[in-house]
Amino acid sequence: VDKFSKISFITQIFVLSWRAIHLSIVQGFRRHIRLQQNISHWQRQAEQANEANRLTANNNVDQLIAIRLATEVMLMKPDLLVDSYTLLLAGTDLMLKLLKSEVGDNKPFDLKKLDMNSVLFRVPEHLIEDIIEFTQFISMFDPKFFKANFFSLEPIMTLIVFLLANPNLVRSPHLRAKLGDLVYYTFLPENKLNSSFGEPHTTLLYSHPSAQESLAPSLLLLYGDVEHTGYYDKLEHRY
Repeated sequence: VDKFSKISFITQIFVLSWRAIHLSIVQGFRRHIRLQQNISHWQRQAEQANEANRLTANNNVDQLIAIRLATEVMLMKPDLLVDSYTLLLAGTDLMLKLLKSEVGDNKPFDLKKLDMNSVLFRVPEHLIEDIIEFTQFISMFDPKFFKANFFSLEPIMTLIVFLLANPNLVRSPHLRAKLGDLVYYTFLPENKLNSSFGEPHTTLLYSHPSAQESLAPSLLLLYGDVEHTGYYDKLEHRY
């Protein structure tokens, strides 16, 4: 009790709020993506099925689409998304402040200055995963969200570049692969799958100092690292 009594009330609320986002909204995003994949599967089945099976496949598609629409009503509430993402960005800013205290404020960061005993090595990986998955989901399903609510994604880009350049900070190959996916779905300007084309954050690959310095070699290293994610996963991440 004495140990936890030293933690401020604000810190406790911050951690509990983040945990609530992890257990509710982020899990909802994951289920929604799996639901969308299931819809795509049944749509392909309907296209390839004979006359007898096509009706069943189309009925499955209709039911799944109804579930998806009902889910989106709950997941995509503007106030909920804004408040949740504000908290995640505050966590990102906190990690960047820790980074600057370790290696200085010069950009690009001198990554060699990072002490192996840094508190950054003790940041739970699920916190980073929540930031990645939340940002990528919004990029895919509501790309105008960031500009409409005046969110700058430069801190997210800074964190991505730093984590990719320091593999020891993120040991899970699956999580490191998600960092590369986020660059593709959110920041790549000329990606046909990126419906946020023309948004301010799609220029960061060209204008961000740390990205210009270390992102390319980090992505080459990541291409080899995803070998450890499994046969099907590595194909998805690479292509």
